[in-house]
Amino acid sequence: MTVRRFLPALLAAAVFACLLPTIAAAQSGNIKHVLLISIDGMHALDVANYVHNNPGSALAELSSHGITYTNARTPANSDSFPGLLALVTGGSPVSHGLFYDVSYDRTIYDPTNVTCSGPAGNMMVFDESIDLYNKNNVSENVIDPTKLPRVRDKFGNCVALYPHSALRTNTIFEVAKARGWHTAWADKHPAYDLVNGPSGTGVDDLYTPEITNVNGLDNTHSVVCTVGNDLKKVHAILNEIHGLTHDGKPGPGVPVIFGMNFQAVSVASTTVVLPTRIPPSTSSPAATSTARARPARSLRMVCNEPTRHWPA
Repeated sequence: MTVRRFLPALLAAAVFACLLPTIAAAQSGNIKHVLLISIDGMHALDVANYVHNNPGSALAELSSHGITYTNARTPANSDSFPGLLALVTGGSPVSHGLFYDVSYDRTIYDPTNVTCSGPAGNMMVFDESIDLYNKNNVSENVIDPTKLPRVRDKFGNCVALYPHSALRTNTIFEVAKARGWHTAWADKHPAYDLVNGPSGTGVDDLYTPEITNVNGLDNTHSVVCTVGNDLKKVHAILNEIHGLTHDGKPGPGVPVIFGMNFQAVSVASTTVVLPTRIPPSTSSPAATSTARARPARSLRMVCNEPTRHWPA
C-alpha cells in the first residue's frame, strides 16, 4: 500500500538530514556516533526492493553509507524482543535468555507473591501490561514494579524482576557506558528497559512512549496512530542529534550509540483496508451495517481516545 512504500523515506528523511556530518566522519574512518534504526516488518528483501526502486530516497542514501549483511538470519522466534536483542547483544535466545515478551520461567514467582513463598515457576510477562497507568488507562511510560514477577536475588531477597535483569548477556549500550560514552534508545514499550542490560544502567536516555495501552488506546489498530507514535521517537532522535535529551532539555551531547524502533511498516503490512463504499450488490442489512460502520470509524479515528472494538 502507499503508506508502506512512502513511510521509510518520510520518517528517515529528517533524521538523515542531521546525520550528514556523522556520515562524512564515517567516510574518513573517524566514526564518532552510531545510529541504529530498527524497522519492524521490513524484511531484507523489502529493503533491497525499496532501495532499488527509490535510489534517491533517504533509506537508499543511508544504505549506501553502511554495510548490508546479505546472509544475516533472524533469531527464532522472529519477534520484537529476540530481533532487537540480536542487534544489541549479538546473541540468540539461547545466549541472552529471552525469546518472547511472555514466557514461562521455573525460577520466578507471581507478582503478588512478594515473599517468594512456595514452589517457584510462573509466567514472565514483559509487555504493555506491566506499565503504570493513570485513571484514564493511559500509560505513564514507566514500569509499575508491583506488576513484575518476583525472584530471589543473590542475597536471597524476594525482589521484582525487571526486564533488564532477565538478560543473561550484556548489551552494546553497556559496552559503550564502560568507555564513558553517552547512550540513548527509543522504543514502543517501557518493557524495553531490557536494552539497559543486566547492569540496569546501559542506556542514559531511554524513551519508551507506550504504543498499546491496556483497556485504552491501541495505536496499532491504525496506521495513522502508529505513525504518530513513531514520530514521537523521531522527534526524540532529532533532539539527541542536537545534543539534547529526548524531550528537548539540555543534554550531555550527541550519544555515541543511539537509535529507535519503527512500528508503522509492520502495522501497515498487516492492516486490512476495507472499501469505503458499499458495493451495489450488497443488500443484506447486516452486510450493509458492517460495510458502512468499520471504514467510517477508521477514517474518523482519533489517536488520543480509547480504542472502540468492533463486534464480531
